[in-house]
Order: sequence, then structure tokens, then C-alpha cells
Amino acid sequence: MTAFYDQTGRTWKWKKNIAQRQVDERERRQQQINYSEIIRNAVNWLKVQEYVEKGVKPVIAVRETGVSRTQYWKMRKEYERKSEK
Repeated sequence: MTAFYDQTGRTWKWKKNIAQRQVDERERRQQQINYSEIIRNAVNWLKVQEYVEKGVKPVIAVRETGVSRTQYWKMRKEYERKSEK
């Protein structure tokens, strides 16, 4: 607990759990950041499959869906093998 004067400076007040509130706020912000990162890094696999079937360049697929180049190429090679059979 910490004590402080209020804005007028006349009365002495006690502020409870300032440190705990700061810790909670920090954790909440970190959770929001983590959640937004997960959302940003989520890959739209249906769109990736569409691009694989169309034969879209990997640069475009990576930019629009968030898939990695190697994963895209693996899917594309697999699709080409299936289409040959």
C-alpha cells in the first residue's frame, strides 16, 4: 500500500495494490499482443489450396495467406503429383 496526497494536497489517501494493478495491466496487454499475433499468423488453408490449384506464384500466396514458401511449394508439388496420376 502506498500513501499519497490527492490533487488538492489537503487529504492523505491510501492507494491499495498499485503494483498488483500494474502487473495485471501488463499481463492483459501481453495477452492482447499474443492473441493478435496468433490471428495474424493464422493461415487460411482453403485459400492456399485454391492458389495451389490455380498455380499462383508463391510470392502472392505468401503475402495474402500467410503460408510459408516451403509449405506452399510442398503443397504445390503434391498437387502436381496427384494431377499427373
